[in-house]
This record gives sequence, C-alpha cells and structure tokens, in this order.
Amino acid sequence: MRRPKAVVAIFLICISLLAVPCTVRADQGLFSVTNAPVINISIAGGTVTIRTWDRAQVQTESNVPLQVQQFSSAQMARNVPREITVLAGQTPSPRGVLTLPRETFVLGASASGAHDGLAITGSGGETTITIPSSTALLVARMPRGFVTLDGYRGGTFFVRLRNGWVHLLNLGGEGFVQVMRGPIVASDSTFVRLRARSAIGNMLFVRCHARQIEVSSIAGSVSYDNGSFEPGLARFETQYGNVALGVGSGNAQIVAHSEGGRILYNYERRATVDARGNDATAAVGANGPLVNVSSGGSILLYDGVLRARSRLNGGWRVAGDAVQRVQRRVERPPPQIQPRRPPARPRPIRPSAIH
Repeated sequence: MRRPKAVVAIFLICISLLAVPCTVRADQGLFSVTNAPVINISIAGGTVTIRTWDRAQVQTESNVPLQVQQFSSAQMARNVPREITVLAGQTPSPRGVLTLPRETFVLGASASGAHDGLAITGSGGETTITIPSSTALLVARMPRGFVTLDGYRGGTFFVRLRNGWVHLLNLGGEGFVQVMRGPIVASDSTFVRLRARSAIGNMLFVRCHARQIEVSSIAGSVSYDNGSFEPGLARFETQYGNVALGVGSGNAQIVAHSEGGRILYNYERRATVDARGNDATAAVGANGPLVNVSSGGSILLYDGVLRARSRLNGGWRVAGDAVQRVQRRVERPPPQIQPRRPPARPRPIRPSAIH
C-alpha cells in the first residue's frame, strides 16, 4: 500500500550517498548553514532546549553523542513538504482509551524557497541546540522528554511528543504542538498561527498574543491568562477539563459553551455579559475579535490575571482554585533527566516520516 504523500520524509534524500552522517559531541557541534535552513530534530528522550542566535550556524551541545547530517539546498530541492499529516494516536486513561484524530498542518510560507537542511538525532541526555534566527522550518519529535523553544520567531515550528512537556518561550511565527500525555506551556509569545492539542495534558498561555490560535485538550484544562487577540480565529476547548480565559489588553467578543453549565465571570473594566444556562456571550471593550470557548467543566471569563481573583468566594473560588492549581503545577520547571547510556556505535540516520 502506498503511503500518503503528506507523510513522506522531510529528508527523503538522505538515502542517497551524497550525505554522510557524522557523530559530534558538545565541544564539536558547529555547522554552517546559509539558505534559511530546515532543521529536523529527533531525540529519543531527555531534555532538549532549542534557542536562536544571529549567526548562520547551528551549534549542538549534549552530554551524549549526537548524529548530524547536512544537506545542501540542491539536495533539499523538492523535498520539503507543503503540509505535515499527524496520524491518529491513542492513550489509556481513567476515562478509557482517548484518541487524538488524524490532522493535517499546512506549513507556513517560510517553508517555500531554497533551504539548507540539517538532521539531528540522539539517544537522550541533556541537549542544547542553537539555530539561526533565519531558520525557515523547525521540526522536533520525541517519544518522551522535555522540549523548550526559546526565541524562535521568524518561521514555522512543528513539535510532537508522546509523553513529555513543551515550553514555548518568547516565540512567534506559525506552529503546531502536540503532546499526547503532558502539559504545554507558552509565555510571552506572539503567534501568527498556532495549533496546540493534547489528549491528557493541561495547557497554559501567559501574556500571549495571537492572530490565529486553536487549542484543544481531551482530559486537560486550558488557561489563556492575561492575553490578547487580533482579528482572526481563536478557539479554546476541552472535553472534560476547565477553561479560563483572561483578556489582558485589547478587546474581545467571547462566545462560551459549558456542558456542565458553569460559566463564571468577573471583569474589572468595561464588559457586557449575557449568561443563560450553558451558554454565555461577553463583549470585552468594543468590536473585538471573536473568541470561541467550549468546555465539559467550568469556564472562567475575566480580564487580566486570574490570581488577582483569589479573594472571590462562592462558585468562582472553587473553580478558580482548581484552575490555579493547574497553573502552578505546569509553571514548575520539569525535573532533570538522567542521561541514558549511549549505544556503543551511533545508529545511522534513516529516512522517517513526519507524522
């Protein structure tokens, strides 16, 4: 059976003899790239920190061996996909087996044009990768572990973990993030387009600004705290958890639906709220972007910072405390990972589908 074109490997050309893998260590990993590179990172576990600088080089630092392959723009021609298909995934839970359906993420305009390529693989440990700020496409995939993206703003990012933790810090551009089991945290970021989803995982966005954002979790809670929006698409939903939406600056037209019928609101600046049963609308300011909220639990609507409402009583306090416990839990840094023993001989890089 033929595989769909969308899941063809981003570095399909690595089956050729033109690219020769090399094993590097922390003090040897410096690679020159010139044409808005496409970088594919596949690490088996551990902690991975990805940051940017204004150099046309990629630097790798790790306490375990890495494998790195470089590809010229000629080798990369016609081998950068226009979309990435994320295959359906399942995970057990107290509610039974949860399924994230198949989904396709169309890459941004930065993926077009000529690009150098770099493929980085490793067995785990603690790894820091510094990439050019001009990077057109960044792909990071791990079966488990912790990933931090810091300061990448100019292109498109794609991050997928089975079990783990993703932290987006001072990010921009367009991106897709999926963690099957584990939290997603974003802070001080401005998204042109973001798709984030999880089966079992809470999601926290702090001081973020978005033109287009779609966030969904099956069994986790979602908090968009002290954030803002541009006209576009904004949707936050969770099947079993709570949603807290705090508009920090600017305006918003909010449409909320709670299956449990618990929609609570508290605004300090001008807002008009119409709450009836399981549904509510809120106009924060005037003529703001449309924001859709859907939850199987409680929905909290407010302006500014949720913690400023800590003295409220009644139903708000119960729901607010539950959401703030989630916030405190996911704001803690992830535990340090002990590096796994590296293999005696590094495994060669093989073409693998992005899905």
